[in-house]
Amino acid sequence: EYDRLKTLMLIFGTSFMKTVWDPLSGEVIKEDRLSPEGELELTEEGEFAQEDIWEGEVSCRNLTPFAIIPANDKVSCVKDQSWIMEDLHMTECGIYELYPHLRGKLTKAEDDDETQYEKIAYHLGSSLFQGSGSKGQDQLSSLTNTRRVTSYWQKPNYQYEKGVLAVVVGNQLAMINEWPNNYGLNVYPHVRFVERDNGLHFWSQSTIERLIPIQRAYNRIRGAVDRNAKLMAKGKWMVPKGAQIAQDALDDDSGELVEYNSAVPEPHQAAIAPLPNYVMDHQQALVVDFRDAGGQRETSTSPGNNLTAGIAMQMQAELSDEIIGPIIQRMGESKELVANTQLELMHQEWVEPRKIKVFGEGNSVGVHWLSTMDLRHHTDVHVEVESMYPE
Repeated sequence: EYDRLKTLMLIFGTSFMKTVWDPLSGEVIKEDRLSPEGELELTEEGEFAQEDIWEGEVSCRNLTPFAIIPANDKVSCVKDQSWIMEDLHMTECGIYELYPHLRGKLTKAEDDDETQYEKIAYHLGSSLFQGSGSKGQDQLSSLTNTRRVTSYWQKPNYQYEKGVLAVVVGNQLAMINEWPNNYGLNVYPHVRFVERDNGLHFWSQSTIERLIPIQRAYNRIRGAVDRNAKLMAKGKWMVPKGAQIAQDALDDDSGELVEYNSAVPEPHQAAIAPLPNYVMDHQQALVVDFRDAGGQRETSTSPGNNLTAGIAMQMQAELSDEIIGPIIQRMGESKELVANTQLELMHQEWVEPRKIKVFGEGNSVGVHWLSTMDLRHHTDVHVEVESMYPE
């Protein structure tokens, strides 16, 4: 999930990780089935009837920026939004599993359920969305048919102390209730990941987007250089009218005699002037601008011969810093919020201790039992930047 999240963050500037409790995942527990009256049910063989009950598990899924609609896009922090809408596509099978009362109530899927951008993305076979759909889905089964599922998250406030969660599938209200869980420091289950945060807008501009104008200007100059090189490689001949030159006279044969009318000037190859130096200098300047906008710097790995003062060496070291440092720092802060939400859900939903796997220093692996008792008294979550990546 994090690999795809980082890719979306670099392309669009903003991506999201949604952390919720999934009651239909985890280990399966066999329990005796009870009737509506609270009595044990028996099978035809006279044995106690059993049913499968899922333990449930914390679910983390990355979302594209097109799946989130904030209340105010001028508020950069997620927890400060008064409400957030989530717009996804789910298969009909998954919808009926979560909301069985909608079976048979969903109307025929309309082509208007998809935005123009989604139609283009589906046509190109893009995987930017959770599901894919097309106009001719009615012939397919519920395993592949997708529907738009819109969720409305109203933050807890003085009027709704436990928040409001409403889910709409098509034109049907799937559910409306209080928030199922407390999601910790981030308030919402959606954690925002940004490449660069300007602090003024909810949506961040990616480095790739900032580099597009520079790339276009560079491509135009490269095209002009390429055209000029072709013109100089395939020279033009200046032949006066009445020169009476044979059609096959001007070819690549060496030592061939070219006869022409001496009454007119002799044919000569046209002199094509090369591109001026300022064009090539502008091309190099665009490369420098490309590195500047991308946050890249090129400096010597060792101090120069003339650098002896400590402040000069420190300045050279700062110039060699790249944009990757702040990106990793912001990613670490966002991962802390995701981990805090995960532990909050474990504390609220876990009934019995569970076995977890722990990765330590030197890629060592250990197994421990973790229970809700271990998560009490405000367990702190801290992500060390250097520990996020393998050695």
